[in-house]
Amino acid sequence: ERPKLPGGRRPYVRAPLPPRPLTVRYDRDEEALYLDEGRIAPVPPAAWDFETASGRVLEQWFAARTGPAEGGTLAAIRPAAWPQTWTSELLELITVLALLAEARAPGPEEPVTDPVGVAGLR
Repeated sequence: ERPKLPGGRRPYVRAPLPPRPLTVRYDRDEEALYLDEGRIAPVPPAAWDFETASGRVLEQWFAARTGPAEGGTLAAIRPAAWPQTWTSELLELITVLALLAEARAPGPEEPVTDPVGVAGLR
């Protein structure tokens, strides 16, 4: 079963994503992720801010699908337009990052002492 945020917090496509988005940006006031003029919301700030050693996860995910690929490699084979599966993956990634950020943040009286497993994210 896929992870889900509570009803009012689930991200949805609010404005259609373009066939070949070139930019990704985040509006913190609206809690919205923009792919050119396409809009996904709500996107919690913690999901946007989630980073690994190499940078913001959502920016890396977008760049891996839209950035220039090395010619002559399998990475250079890309769909002609943004596929629906990428939108589904993006919505799920936002959800997972939001849940991970929540799980990482210890409560004021509850320090995190054990690693969080899959069951803890449901």
